[in-house]
Amino acid sequence: MFLATSDSVVNSPDMLTVFNPATEAVLAAVPRTTQPQFVSAIEQAGHAFGRWRRDEMGRRDALRRCAAILRERTHTFELATLLTQEQGKPKREAVAEVFAAAHWFASMAELEMPAERLPTAQGIAEIQHDPLGIVGAITAWNFPVFLAACKIAAALLPGNVVLLKPSPFTPLSTMRLVEMLTQNEAGGGGPLPQGVVTALAGDSELGNWFVQSDQVAHVSFTGSVEVGKRICKTAAESLKPVTLELGGNDAAIVLADADLPLITPRLFWGAFTNAGQFCTGIKRLYVQEPVFAQVVGKLSQLARETIVGDGLKPKTQMGPLTHQGQFRRIIDLVERARQRGATVVAGGEPLPGRGYFYPPTIITGVGEEDPLVAEEQFGPVLPVQSFRAVDEVIHRANSTKFGLGGSVWTRDERWAARIADGLECGTVWINQHGALDPLIPFGGRRQSGIGCENGWAGVAEFTKRKVIRHSPVPAHDTAES
Repeated sequence: MFLATSDSVVNSPDMLTVFNPATEAVLAAVPRTTQPQFVSAIEQAGHAFGRWRRDEMGRRDALRRCAAILRERTHTFELATLLTQEQGKPKREAVAEVFAAAHWFASMAELEMPAERLPTAQGIAEIQHDPLGIVGAITAWNFPVFLAACKIAAALLPGNVVLLKPSPFTPLSTMRLVEMLTQNEAGGGGPLPQGVVTALAGDSELGNWFVQSDQVAHVSFTGSVEVGKRICKTAAESLKPVTLELGGNDAAIVLADADLPLITPRLFWGAFTNAGQFCTGIKRLYVQEPVFAQVVGKLSQLARETIVGDGLKPKTQMGPLTHQGQFRRIIDLVERARQRGATVVAGGEPLPGRGYFYPPTIITGVGEEDPLVAEEQFGPVLPVQSFRAVDEVIHRANSTKFGLGGSVWTRDERWAARIADGLECGTVWINQHGALDPLIPFGGRRQSGIGCENGWAGVAEFTKRKVIRHSPVPAHDTAES
């Protein structure tokens, strides 16, 4: 049983059950937030906002202390172990996720918020960015600690307060994160004062309360397109601003001149890290014909050599899928592709025994209209397709409802620049894929989302612009004064 010990984690007699995806056994239960508790959390956040918004130096210091706590606690492996148990990823990846969360807090603490002054014919216009108030942050189950840290840090920097709803599949590590940041080991106050960040566990009903509440000024959501559309529709009724990161169907394009021994492992883990459950993962791989067979062969070899198992075991390289629904979806996608004539070169069948284990799977002969290519599979399956001409592959890569990221793999910088210019997505990586930076804006096009995260552009999503016009003082008025 998970017992919350902090005022910043709401308790309730009604519980949500959390399962370990490696064993399918019950891991713990967390309290489901009730309507009265939600209202109380809103009131507490409102009281905290008045104090928090006025102390920029105090906010920056608090973010630095949050980073320090996460770095210190990483060495005990407490948070990383809990993350692996509920989400499934190998423990070393969980440790890296906690370190990344610390890095985001530290980077936001030092990020400059620009003060803009524009000269006009009537004097000076000063543009300032005020906090919105209460931010509702709703995170996904694939990176529960990292995504929470990204939203918390960016929202807190300009002076907002946060109500945080983790995924019902992975609430434990997120709620423990909030406990760490709001109290110390002796049970006293942590870097974040009471009410500045509050974690609330629940399902879609709680998410609806976030969007419908007049007191929640902004909703930042990471998750599926379907849920994002519902949030956008509900928010439109009150013109509530939203930031939506809704995933992608990233294409990686490999030209014939690429350094294959160097890049093939990067391509593989660009698709199969976290069992393929990440929005910036390679979901479609296009390889130029002269090297197609070579790339498929090497990827298939890596797939067969990958050790799949419980993330707590030291030798595990890839863990299970996080929940049963995603596990069943991957099984169905591969089977449907096989029935349409696709060739499964490696993997292709769930592993025997308990747990949501599906091996790295390489598939060829998949058509562009097949759901495995047209949709975001979000799992350990990579369709590999060949192409001849660059213009052809640019068109195929852009033939999607998504537009989050893409990558180009080549030794020729001119070809890389041409292809990058033609790809219709938010980020294009050259000879890498999926790298994120707290100081570099990240967002998508089309149904990959609205707005962006990271950098000043991401922080600005949590602010409202105010213009202050200064009229010049006439010379005779100055002399009289």
